[in-house]
Amino acid sequence: MSVTLSQSGEAAYTDRGQTGLRCTVLAGLDGCYLSVGLGGELTQWHTRFVLRPNDVTGGELLVLQGVDAGGKAAFEVRFDADVNTITIVRGGAVVLTADLLAGLAWHTIELGVDATSDTMTLWVNGFETDSVAVASGGVPTQQMRFGVVYKQHGVVGEFDLDEWVIADDYIGPVSVQPSGDYADDPRRWAVIYNTALADSVVWAEHYRVARGVPCANMIGLSLPADEVVDETQFESLRDSVDDYLERNAMSSRVSGLLIGHGVPARYTRGDGYEESIAGQLQKINGVTAPIANPFAVLSEPARPRPTDHPGYRITARIDGPILADSVAVVDRALAIETQGLGDGSNATLWLDAVTTGSVYESMMNDMLAWAESLERQSLRLPLVATQPTDPPTDAGFGSVNRDGFVWGWRESLPPQGYFAEPAGLRVFAAQLDDFAITAPTLRDSQDTSWAITSLQAGYTATMGSSRPVSLTAMPRVRSFFEGLEAGWTLGEAWAVATPLIRSGVELIGDPLLSVRFPWSGWNVYGPFDSLGLSGFDTPARMLREDELTHAIAGEDQPDAGKRAVFVVRRVDAAGREETGATPALVGMDLPAWPAAPGWSPRMDDGRLKLAVVWADRFSAARVDRVELFEQVEVQAEQLAGVFSVAEGVYWLEVDRDLPVEPTRWRFVVWGNEGYYHVTPWSRYVRSIGEGVKPLVVL
Repeated sequence: MSVTLSQSGEAAYTDRGQTGLRCTVLAGLDGCYLSVGLGGELTQWHTRFVLRPNDVTGGELLVLQGVDAGGKAAFEVRFDADVNTITIVRGGAVVLTADLLAGLAWHTIELGVDATSDTMTLWVNGFETDSVAVASGGVPTQQMRFGVVYKQHGVVGEFDLDEWVIADDYIGPVSVQPSGDYADDPRRWAVIYNTALADSVVWAEHYRVARGVPCANMIGLSLPADEVVDETQFESLRDSVDDYLERNAMSSRVSGLLIGHGVPARYTRGDGYEESIAGQLQKINGVTAPIANPFAVLSEPARPRPTDHPGYRITARIDGPILADSVAVVDRALAIETQGLGDGSNATLWLDAVTTGSVYESMMNDMLAWAESLERQSLRLPLVATQPTDPPTDAGFGSVNRDGFVWGWRESLPPQGYFAEPAGLRVFAAQLDDFAITAPTLRDSQDTSWAITSLQAGYTATMGSSRPVSLTAMPRVRSFFEGLEAGWTLGEAWAVATPLIRSGVELIGDPLLSVRFPWSGWNVYGPFDSLGLSGFDTPARMLREDELTHAIAGEDQPDAGKRAVFVVRRVDAAGREETGATPALVGMDLPAWPAAPGWSPRMDDGRLKLAVVWADRFSAARVDRVELFEQVEVQAEQLAGVFSVAEGVYWLEVDRDLPVEPTRWRFVVWGNEGYYHVTPWSRYVRSIGEGVKPLVVL
């Protein structure tokens, strides 16, 4: 025998089958096939199967044959392994043909006869590729043979067949139902790729395998290679996507669209502005203007369930100058997802608030309030934030490092060297501007816009705008991060954070990315008048694992002459808080804070505040004096001051100028009996910028 057919799990179709049909082919003319009788001679019918070519080569195979009541061939489906084509033969002549895309593993082949219109039609991967008229009465078929009915002598290798169906109407690609209503399910996403570009096909297959998107959800369209198209070309793309989903009964189950590598990204409007195609595909109803986003409930955002809002979609885009850049976006997402953010030390959140005293002020106040909130602290990430100034000044960072997230406002272009070393676990960078176009291109490697510069710096995801946008379209930082921390995917968090759809703002990156934030750290409860009055429903502070120092300031400070109790509970890597309580009387002996390497000074009114805290008043703590040592980077440390201690106080706070060069500090606390305690060094800090001077922790 030159052909062996075997049931094999290795031959099973990716999306559904337990086993498939493996065809092992040796040189020779013998074939082997399965035969199915149709219970009589049918004239109108459809048949569909999936094919994976594997390594078969050497010419043509006949993989499906229909036989009429007289035993003659009614039709033949042939696969040429060398040129990767499907041909349909009738009466010894080729009547239909289709090329298979070389970059795809599986191909869905459907052949159908419609006796009403007297046509035979060939579909490949859900799209009609060819059609031919047939004589009145259709194509009478009584039996079908499936496998290797015939082959040329030199054909050798293996190929797989699966999901063979015979029906009386259109069947379509193999249907895979979602497992839930939320957009974290890859089966709720469709991926658009460009069949006219080989690299786009390769990227699409890479993404499908990486994320488990069903083959039926991969929408391959022959599109222009341009990044920007005209409005007519956009409408053709839009209608093709909509028609595919409608024809294959997928409109209700697909809730997200990903625009893939090599697919046009924007189209030119009549007014000359370029509109985001991803943005326009968020809602197809014949209207192009921005409208309210039903997923964005900004007060208390709930996980978006697109099934509650038929016709609305979450969208994103992945593209780059070359194939490797777009593949890297996917691979970075998988790497971040696998490793998480560790202890958070390499995932600093850089938060650049918008200008005070302007129409942006309410947005800025919301950002600053979130930055001080427990919701932000629960991320357990270091935070570096610009501060509002009086008079108002545009704030900004000259550079960022050890960065995991950047959320910036109104800087049209990144400063030279903005993404500096050492790089952090770079997850998401947003630079929002209602006037500047932050993503004029993703395909020009020389472009210096925020979007492409972020990706070139190694960011997993970013955002972009294709035109000037409304202030009301600006995404909300609180909703975005609360969604990510809750375990939602990037696409879901972005959808909830954006007040409008079709606004010109688009997500760039893998929408199925989920981020594991650090869980381990310390929860601080208090202040309490006594341990017996302690309650542990909500912590007052949520510290990182390495954040063992905490400045007692504002409402946390005890009243003069009084003592306050704080309770510190450890949280492990699984997010479980210890049940025991560690009470601290505003610190431990000589002192409680600072007590860990790399503690951070705080900044108040443009000045640095360095504080050392002990457990009791001078008489109980037996503190004699406190010395402050200062070290400029690569220089010797210097004594910066000696301070006496008043008898009735619990802490000492030292006021310092913002340093120009990277500088760090530590205290030496002397007891009145000659013993002393040396605190760890703080982190190096320096000030940058002109006018406003944000604190930068190095």
